[in-house]
Amino acid sequence: MRVGNSNIKDILIGENPIVKIYKGLEVVWKRKELPDGYRQVAYLESAGTQWIDTGYLVKSNTIIEFDFQSTKEYGDTYEVFFGTQVDASLGGRCYIVAGAQQNLQINYPRNAYTYASPNSNGTYGRNSADTYPYAFWSSLRSLYTMNISRRTIQVDDRTWNFSSYMTEDFVTPTNSLYLLTRNNNGVPYNYCAKGKLYGFKIKEDEELIMDLIPCLDDEYVPCMYDTVSKETFYNSGTGIFEWGDETDIPENYTRLSYLESTGTQYIDTGINADNKLGFETRMSYNSGRFGAHNIINSITHRHHFYDNGYWGFGVTSTYYGGLHQIDTPYKVSCNFYNDYKYIDNDGMTNELPNTAFDTEVNFYLFRRNGLYPMNFTGKIYYFKMTYENILVRDFIPCLDENNKPCLYDRVTQRTFYNAGTGEFLYGEIN
Repeated sequence: MRVGNSNIKDILIGENPIVKIYKGLEVVWKRKELPDGYRQVAYLESAGTQWIDTGYLVKSNTIIEFDFQSTKEYGDTYEVFFGTQVDASLGGRCYIVAGAQQNLQINYPRNAYTYASPNSNGTYGRNSADTYPYAFWSSLRSLYTMNISRRTIQVDDRTWNFSSYMTEDFVTPTNSLYLLTRNNNGVPYNYCAKGKLYGFKIKEDEELIMDLIPCLDDEYVPCMYDTVSKETFYNSGTGIFEWGDETDIPENYTRLSYLESTGTQYIDTGINADNKLGFETRMSYNSGRFGAHNIINSITHRHHFYDNGYWGFGVTSTYYGGLHQIDTPYKVSCNFYNDYKYIDNDGMTNELPNTAFDTEVNFYLFRRNGLYPMNFTGKIYYFKMTYENILVRDFIPCLDENNKPCLYDRVTQRTFYNAGTGEFLYGEIN
């Protein structure tokens, strides 16, 4: 069979699709699973307010496979990995919870649940005072695969069998299964999971029903794409998913600690600076300003780092933030979109004006763009930009394959170089 540059979408053996075809060791054809413009990433990361409605109703023969790495701390409150519940007393329950002491609770049929503290020897088992079993492991913060059916739960290579305890008839939930939280009769549970989601599958016996993989869509919005239904599932909570690639930068690049401008180097981000633009960065300064500043119809529009750790936004001359020591790194973030109108300047939080503004020029790093440009001297360790609460730039300081200092954008997978004169200074990672 000739493959070459053909437009073949699927090759099947019976009903099973072939994923790759090799010629010797060379891959000559690969099954395409994502829509045009989509890009698979390694994981989506929830900060505890992001979750997904899968639309799926759990059945008695449902099997769930979950690849996850928790970022919760020992002693934190509960977090729900996925689940649904109509009413505890009426049945229709299916959810997995990590307890404050990193013990695992399985709640599948009505009133068959688990809860206990870890055994004194730090292992797992069943509490003699508890009617139902539980599982415990001490590595919630490690990447693991969880496989759960009504009768068993497997975490990596450990398996617990609950068949002898779960004797009640299964009650089919009438609410869909939520991912990274629990569906409480149509309302998300307060305790969303915190961590990195690498994949999520649903089977009914051996039939694959849903296979969610983490992606960026064609507008760089983090999402989970189902290779079975060909549907895209987005965040139903608040905030935005972070995401990560298996490799943050190209193979022949070298990651740096920071880029430093001496006053003549700068980066054009290509993003217009207006009231929909937010950012997060870790930086230090010596002097000058960067961002965007323009006068339109005799009105000044600002979106820039000002002086001494202060920031200016909007059409007023009010400045936000506070004084920071010269050449001392600190973190600052701001967001204007919807209800997220704030600036957190290394712990100093200010409300920002709820007014529209538009500088009508691109936001520059290491230089202020606009009618009155200004230079900046200082360091940037990373810089993330959101527009309408969607991550549009995620800059990482690097040396390219020719050892030229640059910022690599993980979102667009493009390299941004100095648009000024001279060369950036940089710091290597120790």
